[in-house]
Amino acid sequence: VVELPKIGVVCMLQDAGPPASSLMLDFSGNQVGDKGLEELLSLLSEDLHAVHVRILKMHKNRLGARAGCMLARWLVRACEDGRSAPEELHLSHNELGKEGIAEILMGVAEAGDSTSPAYPYCRRGPVGAKLGPHRHRPLWLRVEHNGQEDRPQEAFIQDMGGWLAAVRRVKGWLPSGSDAPMLCLGWYGPTSEISGCPSGICGLQRGQQGPLAHITCWGASGRLPPASGPAAGPRRALSRPHSSA
Repeated sequence: VVELPKIGVVCMLQDAGPPASSLMLDFSGNQVGDKGLEELLSLLSEDLHAVHVRILKMHKNRLGARAGCMLARWLVRACEDGRSAPEELHLSHNELGKEGIAEILMGVAEAGDSTSPAYPYCRRGPVGAKLGPHRHRPLWLRVEHNGQEDRPQEAFIQDMGGWLAAVRRVKGWLPSGSDAPMLCLGWYGPTSEISGCPSGICGLQRGQQGPLAHITCWGASGRLPPASGPAAGPRRALSRPHSSA
């Protein structure tokens, strides 16, 4: 347990497995707001640039919509030089809203180096090992209870899917004819044939094309919304990139 008085939180530091510089940072259950997150991400981006933050737990804090923008920028910066991408972001029980969640997902779609996307991330194994069909894994993203409207999770991922696919096509990371899903509901089962996906495997994975993230994203009431329902349009107009594909 480490106290970070400048940020005003108590943090659990834990070895998250190989490589040796991988960490799980657990800031959950504090009172971290947008300013505290800004200081933390600055520390990780500058002084701890060489450390791979594999798991970041920020659930049950006071993160607002601006935090979504900061986390998106951090993901892009953390992955731009080929370093290992964060594998889990736990952000439930905050105040991100739909806009903040959308910003994070756009950052996930944009993150990568000059040759390849960061997500889905590539599972590492022993040299020469054959990792099989589950080599690529989506980011594990928990964003439920963030003040977003209560509506079926399927409606939200349908709304976001087109925006994320457009970003990937502009980047050259998604073929124009691909119908690979950009998001998967993880535990809650993407299809009738799949009862749910654990964090390390996605039943819908199509290699590097997608899904980019396993997401849990139901609204403020804490109820799991019904599995069907009409998809409403986004609250704000995201700036859809122009694709030449």
